Amino acid sequence: MSRQIILRFNNKVSKFNFKKITRSSLYDSKKRIAVDKDNKSCILANIETIYGTLINSGDASNVLVDNKNNYIDKSEIIGIDNDGNKISRLPSTINVPQDVFKKNESYLLDFDCSSLYNLQPDKLESEFQENLDNGDIFNFDFNYYEDFNVEKGIILKNDKGYFALIGKEIFNSWIEKSENTSENFETLDDIDIDFEML
Repeated sequence: MSRQIILRFNNKVSKFNFKKITRSSLYDSKKRIAVDKDNKSCILANIETIYGTLINSGDASNVLVDNKNNYIDKSEIIGIDNDGNKISRLPSTINVPQDVFKKNESYLLDFDCSSLYNLQPDKLESEFQENLDNGDIFNFDFNYYEDFNVEKGIILKNDKGYFALIGKEIFNSWIEKSENTSENFETLDDIDIDFEML
């Protein structure tokens, strides 16, 4: 079964195949390759400094251990909140219908985007398509893997196609223009200033 972003608008489901957009996919990339005297590509490796052991790429990885140096599987990791209570993992939203909610342009401008996906409609409901064609934007919950945090996604359409922005909401506190703020400066009257030291 292919991995899809499934969105629900007015109780009707639309399905999208998705592909992450990277800088290299937009602007291409270059890779410098080291070759030996026979013009064959070299493989990156490290030499362990104490015993001189050759460590090839992929031979080592970061692991979690407890205070007795026992290996800890990632599935055993639990989350703890500020009060010390256990936090349950939140399931992946991939292939699970997520409700969408209409948002305005200000929401998009205040959005902290960490990933961008190109969406290819597999099944697109006409009413949802009409709203996207009119320039409306919608947000939805997004969690690629089972995790302790759920990100937000924004779906929108332009003349290049359908896109999903993945990241976090930013909430700003603004004051009204008419609201006056007073500046309080603490001054000490008994400070002796030695002008010769300036």
